[in-house]
Amino acid sequence: MTQTHVIIQDPAREYWEGGLVEGEVALVLRARGVVTLPIEPALLQKSALAGYYRRSWGSGWPLSLSIPRMHCPMVLYAAPSDTPGQGRLNAVLRLVPDADAIRPVRKGARLAGFLQLAAESGQPGSHSGGFQPDVDTRIDVQALGPLDADDGWTVYAGGQLNVPADGFFSCALYGAAAGLRVAWCAISQSG
Repeated sequence: MTQTHVIIQDPAREYWEGGLVEGEVALVLRARGVVTLPIEPALLQKSALAGYYRRSWGSGWPLSLSIPRMHCPMVLYAAPSDTPGQGRLNAVLRLVPDADAIRPVRKGARLAGFLQLAAESGQPGSHSGGFQPDVDTRIDVQALGPLDADDGWTVYAGGQLNVPADGFFSCALYGAAAGLRVAWCAISQSG
């Protein structure tokens, strides 16, 4: 059996956010520009914040110019993995240039900086333990490439999530990137 995915965004609006599809279908949909994340469907019944979480920030959360710091706080009801050591926190984010940066970026200018998914202990009532970075945890802003048709970038990230018990797991994006904003971000638990 393949990994179930949750629909995060479908530009064609054929699939609703929160819809569940199997892995093979998710691959086809992603090739069409649909944004999905792997998910454990049974978690959806545990809490309103279980399974996946998505948050938008209007015109975008401006990232710090040069000094890395925490941005875009998120929370997810997390449960221990059925297979120890196989838990995963998946993320997808929509990055957009600031109004001042859009014209130079359209002409080929590159923004600089980094973002990475990180556990965040500053949110009351949640725990931040059990997250371990992986090869796709860090996003190099300079490597983003040209803007897509909607003047931004949709970027996937993730890491290992091995929480000791059910509870609310808090995370955020850590980093700095002048001229860049986070329009929205979604996270899910799988494994």
